[in-house]
Amino acid sequence: MSVATLTYETPQFLHKLIGNDLGSLRLVGETFGVNVTSREGWVRLEGEDARIASAREVFMQLEKVRRQGGEISTGMVRLVTESVQRESGDAPAEAIMHLKLHGSSKRPPVLAKTRSQIAYVQAMRECEVVFGVGPAGTGKTYLAMAQGLHCLKEKSVQRLVLTRPAVEAGEALGFLPGDLKEKIFPYLRPLYDALYDMLEPEEAERLIERGSIEIAPLAYMR
Repeated sequence: MSVATLTYETPQFLHKLIGNDLGSLRLVGETFGVNVTSREGWVRLEGEDARIASAREVFMQLEKVRRQGGEISTGMVRLVTESVQRESGDAPAEAIMHLKLHGSSKRPPVLAKTRSQIAYVQAMRECEVVFGVGPAGTGKTYLAMAQGLHCLKEKSVQRLVLTRPAVEAGEALGFLPGDLKEKIFPYLRPLYDALYDMLEPEEAERLIERGSIEIAPLAYMR
C-alpha cells in the first residue's frame, strides 16, 4: 500500500478546496477506493498507486479552480470526481473556469457546478435563443442572469432586459397597491434576488436607473 500527502498553505484553503464539506473527502475516498484522512492543511491518501493518482488528480483540478478565484461547492467536487473516474480525458477545471461569469468586480465569479450547467452556459455563449428546462433550483434563472450580466460587463450588449410572466403559483394575490414596479415585484422576485446576489446594491440600482438593466413583466413587452 502506498501513501501520498498533499499539503496546502492553510487549513482554511483546504476547507474551501473541498467546499467546506468533509463529505467531499469521503466521496473521493469511496469513489477511488483509497483511505483519505485530513489534518490541519494536509490530505493523506492511502491505497494502490493507480487509485492514489486518480484521487490526487481530483484535488489538483479543484486546486486549479480555487487558485483562479473560483468558489468550490460539493456539486463541483462531485463533477470533478466523476470526470476523473470516467477517464474521459477532459479537464473539468479548464471547462469550468473558461465559462466563468463575471458580474461585479467585488463579487466572486459565477461558475457552473454540474455537467448540465456547463452545457447550459456553453449554449448561451454560442446560441442566440436558448431554452432551459428543468426542475426548480437547478440554476436556470440564476445562470441566465449571470450570463446576461457577463455580456453587459463585456460590452457585447448595450442593454439587458429581464422579463418573467406575471403568473401566480397557486392562489391569486388579488389587488396589489403601488406603482407598476411595486405591483410586479412579487412576480419578479427571483430575478431581483439573482441580480442583487451578483452585484453590489448601489451598482445594481445605478444600472437600473441608467436603463442598462430593465426589468418588466412579459405582458408589457413590445
